[in-house]
Amino acid sequence: MEPLLQQLKSFSQQPYNRECADCGDTGEPMNRTWISTNLGVFLCINCAGVHRELGTHISNVMCLELDVWDNEHLIEHIMKIGNKVANQNWLAHGSPGLRRVYLKALRSDRKLLTSFIEAKYTGKDFEMPSSASLTATEFLESAGQKEKQKASGAKRVCSGLLRAKLVKGVNLSAKGSDSSNPFISLSCADQTIESKVKNNPSPDFNQTLMLNIPEQNDGIVTIHCRDSNGDFGSTLLGSTTIRLDALGNGEECFMLLQFQPRGELVCIFEFTSLLA
Repeated sequence: MEPLLQQLKSFSQQPYNRECADCGDTGEPMNRTWISTNLGVFLCINCAGVHRELGTHISNVMCLELDVWDNEHLIEHIMKIGNKVANQNWLAHGSPGLRRVYLKALRSDRKLLTSFIEAKYTGKDFEMPSSASLTATEFLESAGQKEKQKASGAKRVCSGLLRAKLVKGVNLSAKGSDSSNPFISLSCADQTIESKVKNNPSPDFNQTLMLNIPEQNDGIVTIHCRDSNGDFGSTLLGSTTIRLDALGNGEECFMLLQFQPRGELVCIFEFTSLLA
């Protein structure tokens, strides 16, 4: 067990593991010897505290120097992951500069730090999509489509990816109403993705959506704002469109979208073409 523990300590000194997986802290060695054993990430003492508040069903935190490490399978699990591999998943849909923009603020603002970590691990706002995030019905429908495509030899071609960082909504409610449960949907051709439902008409979304852009498309993305009625569906509050050719390729574009008949949404778009 001792040689394996020494390997874990050596693993903790690799470049990506020498800074906190969440806030990027590179302080005193003792400040970054905290590990979320199930997530396989190395943390500073502040972020470790937030992880413990999430609950052990989300993140189980141990200290490399203070706790007893007597589970070799656990150590092997951590060494298969580490900060680099973990963040390739947990921040897969975040902007490359996502943490860099907020690093200083994250380390000085406990509330912002907590919100970011909750969004990352509980809300899974930036996570790489997987079948585990689908409902049972969506999973079966997806599997059925894949089988049909496999049987027919058909191959879907994706021409690009549109990343939409939803920041802030204003007056996302029906005219004459001061309450709503708004959510945003993005559509291009036969592809659609939806945001989480919020419980007020001027919400902080703080969510990133990724929309696959099919090869056959008209270059227009339709954005709908809808009011969720729970089990009874939703009501359209407003719509607008953007053109992909107005976004450039690989460049962030800040936009204030104005829905018709009312409502506004602050967004940051980035379109990445996958075609040569």
